[in-house]
Amino acid sequence: MAEEAKGTLKYLKAENIFIETSYENSNPPLENISIDDEGVCNIFQRFEEGASSGYSFHLNVAFINENLKPSRIKLRIHWGETEYDFCRDYMYVGYDSGTAWRMITIPCDKSISEFEIIVPRGRHLLCCSPKFDNGDYRLLLEKYQDTPNFKIMEIAETPEKRKISCFKLGAGNGNKVIITTRAHGYETSGAYCIKGLLADFVRNSQEYEEFLRKYQLYIFPMLNPDAVAAGNCCISTSGVNFGKDLGDKHSHLKDKTTKTLTEFIMHLKPAYYLDMHNNTGPHLADSFRSNSLELLEIFSVLAPDMSVQQKMWNIYKKDFNSERLMVMCHEKFSTDYMLTEFPWYCRLPEDMEEFGIKFFRTLFKIF
Repeated sequence: MAEEAKGTLKYLKAENIFIETSYENSNPPLENISIDDEGVCNIFQRFEEGASSGYSFHLNVAFINENLKPSRIKLRIHWGETEYDFCRDYMYVGYDSGTAWRMITIPCDKSISEFEIIVPRGRHLLCCSPKFDNGDYRLLLEKYQDTPNFKIMEIAETPEKRKISCFKLGAGNGNKVIITTRAHGYETSGAYCIKGLLADFVRNSQEYEEFLRKYQLYIFPMLNPDAVAAGNCCISTSGVNFGKDLGDKHSHLKDKTTKTLTEFIMHLKPAYYLDMHNNTGPHLADSFRSNSLELLEIFSVLAPDMSVQQKMWNIYKKDFNSERLMVMCHEKFSTDYMLTEFPWYCRLPEDMEEFGIKFFRTLFKIF
C-alpha cells in the first residue's frame, strides 16, 4: 500500500512524509489527494459551487517531513475543467508553516502541473500565493489595538461567528475613504499592502498628518473571513460573492453579514471607495481601474515605477455591475470608486508590503 490516512494527515510511507490539508484555509480536502504506485502525490481540485470556472481553484497544503534530511517530493496537480490561469505557472513554498516564502516556477500544460519540490525537515506549505489567514488577521488587529489614533471597530459577525473589523483613522469630520480587501478568500495581496500601509502610518506618522486631517479612513483587511477559513476562492460559505454582490438584496437574504456591511458603508457616504484584489492574469501587470477619468489621468502620471518588481501598470476606466457596493455608493453619493488587481509573481510578502506603501502614498496624493 502506497499511502494510509492518519487523522487529518496522509502518510507517504516510502518517504516518511505526511501531507496535511484539514487546517483553516487549506484546500483541497484530504480525500482529493492520493499517492500513486510511483510515489507521485496527485492533488485534485475541489470545485467551488457558485464560482466561475476561471476562479474555481485554490491550493494550500502542508508537507511534514519527519526525516532528518530534506526529501524530494513528486507532485501532480490536476486542475480539472477550470480555465487556464496564468498563476499556475508559479507557486509559493512557505517554509516553517509560512514564516518565510520562496516563489518557484512550475511547468503546466493547462490542465495538469507536474513538478518536484525539495522539502526540508519540519512543516512547510505549498500555496498559489503567500497565505494571509484569519490567524494573521487577528495578529494584525492585536498589533495595533493600543496604537494612538488607531480605532478598531467591530462591524459585523459572520454566520460562522467570525468578527469583521475595520481600522478607523483620521479626522472626525473628514471625507470618508473606504478600503476593502479579501472579498475573495484566496486573494491575499491586498492584505499585505494594507499591512505595509499600517506600518508606514506608525513609522512615518508626521507625513500623514495633513492627509488624516482632511480624510477619515475605514480599512477592512479581512472582508470575508468565512471564505478564507474554508479555503474558498471567491464565494463565502453562505454562497455569496462578496466581490460582486455585496450590496445585492438577494445576498442580504442569504447572509445577514452582507446587509450589515452594506448599511454601515452606505451610512458613511464615502467620497472614495477602493476594493483590492489579486490579478491572476498576466504576471507583469498591476491593474488600477476606476470610474473616474480624472483619477485615472492623475494616477497614470504619479504611479510608482515598479519595474524592479517586474511590473508595469495597466490603468483604465471600468464601470462595474450595479450590485457592487462601490457602484451603489457612486449612484447615491457620487463616490469615486477604484478596483486594483496586483499579481504576486516575482514578489515576496515583504515586497508586497513595500509596494503597498508606495501605492497608497501615491493614491493619497490624488484625493
